[in-house]
Amino acid sequence: MCAGDPLSRIHWRSTARKDRLMVKEFEQDPQADVWVLLDALQGVNLALPYEPYDQLQREQFWVLPHKVEVPLPPDTFEYAVSAAASIANYYILEGRSVGFASSATQLNLIPAERGERQLGKILEVCAFLKPEGKLPLLGLIEGQANQIVRGSTVVLVTASNTENMVLAVDILQRRDLQPVVVLIDPRGFGSATSSDEIAEKIRQYNVPVSLIRRDDSLQAALELEKLPRGSVLEPPKNGE
Repeated sequence: MCAGDPLSRIHWRSTARKDRLMVKEFEQDPQADVWVLLDALQGVNLALPYEPYDQLQREQFWVLPHKVEVPLPPDTFEYAVSAAASIANYYILEGRSVGFASSATQLNLIPAERGERQLGKILEVCAFLKPEGKLPLLGLIEGQANQIVRGSTVVLVTASNTENMVLAVDILQRRDLQPVVVLIDPRGFGSATSSDEIAEKIRQYNVPVSLIRRDDSLQAALELEKLPRGSVLEPPKNGE
């Protein structure tokens, strides 16, 4: 991978560690599949102007020091992509069967499989995704839920804070799937509204929620362990 390669947009190497992950405590069956569904609906994601991280332009991404936390741009979709890639990376390293789906300019569907090749497929798709989709996350769930093995964990990653997220959780639970929700709070990215209310509503379904705000530590959000089911995760700010 050369400098400037689209894969450099994925900051999962600086945010994910294989030993801990937010969704770890909510697995019902260690043999069940894990699906990561990433919301790429046009109009859901927001971005602010920013200066690119120059070091990524000068160096190959994998030679950056392990402890360097690459700053995410102020873009909800970049946060979402990084979270989705981190989750996929964790489960692949755990030997789990991981699937991925996102509806951007086209439907991107990767059936659940194990192994590093599977991780490579997922990361390559994530690297080229653009938030220009026409299909809402709810529509993606309705189209794919019947194809997912019962008992599987389904991680929803989105910047949406509408009531459709509650409906999405309800649909998954009714089909005997285990939802986990990662919400990128649009407030701070140019929106006047936050995801606090929808996070609380999802919590009432006894579903774990990670609420990630601008400049939050993504690593902290995805590494919290031993949470009671239904908790709302709010990671500390960088530097705190």
